Amino acid sequence: MKSLVDELSEDKEKNEKIVKTFYSKKTLSKDIFQKVGNRYEMIPAVRERLLEISDNFIDFLGVEFFIHDVVLTGSLANYNWSEFSDVDLHIIIDYEDTNHNIDLLKEFFNAKKGVWNALHDIKIKNYEVEVYVQDVTEKHIASGVYSILNYNWIIEPQKEKKSIDDRKILEKGEEYAKIIDDLIEKGKEGIDIRSDIEEVRKKIKRFRQSGLDGGGEYSYENLTFKLLRRNGYIKKLIDLRKEITDKKFSITESHQPQSFTYRDTLKIEELARNFYGETSSFNAAGYITPSGYLLDFSEGGGSRTIDHRDISYIVDQSGIDIGKYKNDRQRNLFSYGKMVVMDMGFIRFLPEANTIDMYHIPTQEQFEKIRLLIRKKNGKINVEMNEDAYVEYDFGTPESFIINGIKSYYNDGKLPKSYEEEDEDFI
Repeated sequence: MKSLVDELSEDKEKNEKIVKTFYSKKTLSKDIFQKVGNRYEMIPAVRERLLEISDNFIDFLGVEFFIHDVVLTGSLANYNWSEFSDVDLHIIIDYEDTNHNIDLLKEFFNAKKGVWNALHDIKIKNYEVEVYVQDVTEKHIASGVYSILNYNWIIEPQKEKKSIDDRKILEKGEEYAKIIDDLIEKGKEGIDIRSDIEEVRKKIKRFRQSGLDGGGEYSYENLTFKLLRRNGYIKKLIDLRKEITDKKFSITESHQPQSFTYRDTLKIEELARNFYGETSSFNAAGYITPSGYLLDFSEGGGSRTIDHRDISYIVDQSGIDIGKYKNDRQRNLFSYGKMVVMDMGFIRFLPEANTIDMYHIPTQEQFEKIRLLIRKKNGKINVEMNEDAYVEYDFGTPESFIINGIKSYYNDGKLPKSYEEEDEDFI
């Protein structure tokens, strides 16, 4: 087992190595650019692939707009590229031309970007590709910007020696690392650190922005942020924030369904279908049965009006043994019928909230109905499972993302998550 001294020494060596990557190289990355005469041009095969990636992302957005440009920015469009660099691919559009609320549009693009990046692991010569939608009026902070669409430089990087204060960056990086480590320890002790996390997050954001505004991408503030991102401390802060949020909204003891026979389940399903009828409208539905039928809880009105607990009547009529729920029935707790059918595999549906609630992994027939619901609602649905897992999905969430989250919960025990912004959006 490594001693604390050894770990600190390794961390210091790692940080020093990272800081060295901030220094300028003699050439641009030969994986991305080739020299033609006295200038650098993007390698044709790389350009073609990046345009294909941008087309795929634009199709994924599902919104029509005019593309002003597709550009490469960041360290790979400059002389300070390194093994830690990403392919920062920016789609340039004019937000004003879309006739949508700009703030909502930004949120939509960020959410879609996050989901797309999370679902894809695309690399160009070992550099991860990150796609971003940028407004045409947004100022270019980077000192190197290449137009992939027009095959030329918008801002051509200059090969110059930058003054980098290694000691200052390392000291500030260690200061923030200690703050984050202290927060992690407090979290383990059960101390409420939610406000502290937000304070640190905002502090780092302001710190970095002040550097970008005053000294650009080579400012010690921005380079300190890059150090924290590359040594994993930004991710630690993000993960800590997720963990604390999950604990806040989770119920630690999950519902343990009672077992019922297949025969009893079919009996209840048949009685319920005959009594309530079936519907093709999600707005009218109250349950999705194991066989994939939508039970009509609308009383013919087009929208659900019947309480989910009303199904207790069907359970009583069936005459089946309801086991542990007998006491609830004797105490006139009207919800026992709902619990029984959900233990059997019925999925409760709340159309007014776009929420599906379940105690078992859905059947194939139920998954088909859930997929149809996701498509109808453009990904904006809520999913609750076993009373200890609840997640809200926003507009544009892919069908596969939601379905895989449900399967992963029941097959692997992993709590499903909606997309959380990656470090650039987080900070």
